[in-house]
Amino acid sequence: MAQEKRKCPVCSDNRVKIRHHIKKYEYLKCQNCGTLFIQNIINNFNQYNHKYFSGKDDNNFSGYPDYIGKSGALKRNFKNYLIQMKNNFPFENKSLLDIGCAYGFFLDEARNKGLNVYGYDISVDAIKWMKKNLGINGVAGKSPDVVSGKYDIIMLSEVFEHISEPDKFLKKVRKKLKKDGYLVVVTGNCDSFLAKLLGSKWWYLNPPDHCILYNKKSLKMILENNEFQIIRHQNFKMHWVDIGNLFFKLARIFNNLILKKLSNYMPSISLPVYHGTTQFIIAQKK
Repeated sequence: MAQEKRKCPVCSDNRVKIRHHIKKYEYLKCQNCGTLFIQNIINNFNQYNHKYFSGKDDNNFSGYPDYIGKSGALKRNFKNYLIQMKNNFPFENKSLLDIGCAYGFFLDEARNKGLNVYGYDISVDAIKWMKKNLGINGVAGKSPDVVSGKYDIIMLSEVFEHISEPDKFLKKVRKKLKKDGYLVVVTGNCDSFLAKLLGSKWWYLNPPDHCILYNKKSLKMILENNEFQIIRHQNFKMHWVDIGNLFFKLARIFNNLILKKLSNYMPSISLPVYHGTTQFIIAQKK
């Protein structure tokens, strides 16, 4: 690989070192900002189908065991995100776009809090289900460009780590925000204690699906470079996790298909897990 191509997607520094070998992929670490990334990855949009959300794709450990049936823990986390948002800016009667909305459970919670909601996802199946079962409108496509209009708030929950060209993506996101609008990002923190302790076994390291992992410094940097002002940044000490999803993450850590298959048979019970690897950031469009 040519040296000039080995540069950080956040700060463009070429002082990078191989940090993890996972399967056939290399995660490089930027020595300047600490970003972990896979070089020259092209997003595979075709994988985000019903198998991705049902744990039935035997080819990899991406996705969820049963997104719809085991959504209780997700909804608890979504309620917490909304509490944090409400504590930092007024959002009653505001418009909200959820990019990567999946089956719309966050939008459903947000609608209950008085927000006018709209969803976007790559998955056609997910958007169809959301419209039919929740009565929430949305659109599917390979880029947020397919979304019409502008919004007061945009949510990126567990999405940003999937994006191989974050600057280009954020420029598209910014165009969909109204003046002084808010962007909320939820993603893993590659400098968290547990991420460092687990090393290459950290469950967020899931190549090629999770192609860029941020720490507090690099997430702040890329948002500010794209004309966002940071309002709040925090690490959640606790996250609600469904037992099935917990088994799914263990399967990913140990590359174990038996654990993955077991995840589909676990009861839908939510557990409070204190892992401290989820960062939550609110930024305002300048």
